[in-house]
Amino acid sequence: MNRKHPIPTAESIMNRHVRTLTPEMSLRDVVRTLRTQNISCAPVITLEGTKKKTLIGFLSEARDHAYVV
Repeated sequence: MNRKHPIPTAESIMNRHVRTLTPEMSLRDVVRTLRTQNISCAPVITLEGTKKKTLIGFLSEARDHAYVV
């Protein structure tokens, strides 16, 4: 298979400036954040110490907004 253009990698198209959520945020604040940032999903992270962040999941407006009434 001869390709003229290489297939992009995840690194070449990823966004390095990601808006994150924390487990302590209310779902109302999560939805507000997603809408004001014009994004449909965001990673949920915990902060350990001053710099270490651990990914614990993702929330998406389409899937999770039903919980906020």
